[in-house]
Amino acid sequence: MPAATSSRLKIGIFLLILGASCNAVGIGLAVAPKRENDVGAGVFWMFFSVIAVMLPGLLLVLAARKQALRTKRLDKIVALASASERLPFLQLSTDLGVDAKTARELLLEAIGAGRIVGRLDLEHGVFVSGSTHGGVRQLTMTCKGCGGRSTVVVTAHAQSLCEYCGFRLA
Repeated sequence: MPAATSSRLKIGIFLLILGASCNAVGIGLAVAPKRENDVGAGVFWMFFSVIAVMLPGLLLVLAARKQALRTKRLDKIVALASASERLPFLQLSTDLGVDAKTARELLLEAIGAGRIVGRLDLEHGVFVSGSTHGGVRQLTMTCKGCGGRSTVVVTAHAQSLCEYCGFRLA
């Protein structure tokens, strides 16, 4: 768990515990007030503990859990992209348990953070990993069909075609 997530979680739990103890004091003052029929102080402490202490604590705990889940999903993307040469977006969304849009955003975040290397093939809806055996390479090739020189991206499972005549180069 990243340090920011860990500190959010610790502070959130601390605030929840502090809020619960303040709430207990408020309940005590409301049930057994020092002056007869004066429950105002107890009610104040109950509302104060919930709104000013427990609510921020709960929000911090939820934010830490959300960040931990996102980090776990990014780690899974890195593992999947490192293990397979072609990673379809739909398969990725199924493995992560999220919709396709969220899966694509997470994939782009992992690429942007430099955790995985490769390219997106939007036409086929796949991520082509550059870190697996037979990964992505850019080559300049001479076409046997027309003699033209084309710069193509070569992968193990995708066709590379001449940009002039469409002849298969690799």
